[in-house]
Amino acid sequence: MGWHPSRAGRTPFRCRASHCRWGTDASACGGCRSRCRRRVQPRYRVGRGSAERAARIGNTHRLRDQGLDRDGGRVVTYAETLPRRIERMSAFIGIGGPCIAKELSNRFPTLSVYSGRDREATERAVELMRTPYYRLAITDDVTGVEACAALKNFFAIGVSAMQTRYPDPTRPDGQSKNPTAGVFNQAMLEMASLCERIGGHRATAFDLAGLGDLHVTVGGGRNSRLGHGGWGTRFPK
Repeated sequence: MGWHPSRAGRTPFRCRASHCRWGTDASACGGCRSRCRRRVQPRYRVGRGSAERAARIGNTHRLRDQGLDRDGGRVVTYAETLPRRIERMSAFIGIGGPCIAKELSNRFPTLSVYSGRDREATERAVELMRTPYYRLAITDDVTGVEACAALKNFFAIGVSAMQTRYPDPTRPDGQSKNPTAGVFNQAMLEMASLCERIGGHRATAFDLAGLGDLHVTVGGGRNSRLGHGGWGTRFPK
């Protein structure tokens, strides 16, 4: 059992190495930790102060989603529809931005954005979740953040397809850059227009939730792999 990384305290790992004389707990074995990389992440628990802050948030729902919804004849985000569907939801907080889970678990510097119409609830959530390596911004454009989280997946497929359509064997990664940059620019313009059409702010698309998340997805997301393998391929309907 370990402590939340934003709190002072030890974070022991459980070691699976057969040569570890400490068995299942390598927290006291400095030699093993320096040799062995086969570690699993600790199960975090929060301290008393964090629990008290979490209690003050109340029935606040934080959502990391990647989809859109319908409200009558309009295309909307879950920020507009879920509060009406979930009983006693006091506040809705959308989370967006470039965040690869594996890198965050390895404590690489990561920036995300928390969005909500209830500023106080959003600030409390940020206070609870922020760590030295997980940096969080705040915006009230929850519709824009939720829209970009969904739209960037479609554009990532098209941008990544250019890397396969125009390969460059002289580069280590085999990918040309000019076609990718051109389509990336067009994708950002279209994402901004669609974000605004859905009800968000155009500027949100050019920030962490849009441009930042699209960059990360093209670089290593699942939709980029679909783009790489999908050029000239027919998929079943």
